[in-house]
Amino acid sequence: MSILHKETLTLNTNVEGEPDEDGLPTYTTSSVDYAGFNVQPVISTRATEGMTDELLVTKRYKVSGPQIPNITAASWITWRGQKFKPWGDPTPFYTGPIPHAEFLMIAWSG
Repeated sequence: MSILHKETLTLNTNVEGEPDEDGLPTYTTSSVDYAGFNVQPVISTRATEGMTDELLVTKRYKVSGPQIPNITAASWITWRGQKFKPWGDPTPFYTGPIPHAEFLMIAWSG
């Protein structure tokens, strides 16, 4: 791990289990830690939402590091205690000294 790629991300995915007594699917959360990432802020925006003028803050971060298998739109990432959604599919790069992948992650608060 380089000095620039020292962050750990946790990939969280809901896994469908057996139906409950009413026939509805049950879910458990699978969490796997992945180390060796560089996370950089890209943009943060603020806006008011609806008639209540509630402040909505959107943060986007660029992530660079090893490929994360099975990342999907239904997944979420925990980084430094905050929950993020992947924003688009990871793009793999096989050239250069270290093969890696890059993607954006996004968080909302407000």
